[in-house]
Amino acid sequence: LNQLKGLVEPVSWNYFPTFNKQYKSSRAWKTYPKFFMNNWIASAFKGGLHRFSMITNTTHHVLNNREWLHFIASSNFQKDSFSAIILTGWSRFDHFMPLCDLLPTAYSSLIYSLYMLNTNKFLVDDSIHDCEDLLRLVHRDSQLCESLPGIIL
Repeated sequence: LNQLKGLVEPVSWNYFPTFNKQYKSSRAWKTYPKFFMNNWIASAFKGGLHRFSMITNTTHHVLNNREWLHFIASSNFQKDSFSAIILTGWSRFDHFMPLCDLLPTAYSSLIYSLYMLNTNKFLVDDSIHDCEDLLRLVHRDSQLCESLPGIIL
């Protein structure tokens, strides 16, 4: 592994809303910083959680992002070589399945996940019905919604 130092940057992927003890206590978390200068982690704001997912499960993805933040703050996580979180958005359950979780259905999950990753806070508001409500709640110009593809069907 020493020959890979500086050449390879590993990414640790986990999309579960909670991580089990075995994952959190894995020796990999102590080993990676010894062999790799930069280590990344990956979460998602959308993706095929099931074979035929059509609508993005925002709660699942926001909880996954919160779990990563809690894990990064824990003593098990070695921050020495940590680079950043890669926020992904998948459109297939696997390479053999049709498209799922298309972007227009995932805008709220993207905004909410970015909010969670930047503030480590939940948005608690029952009045979120659309993109404009969500952007107003995170103090962004709700006119941005008008330029999103899929806003008019």
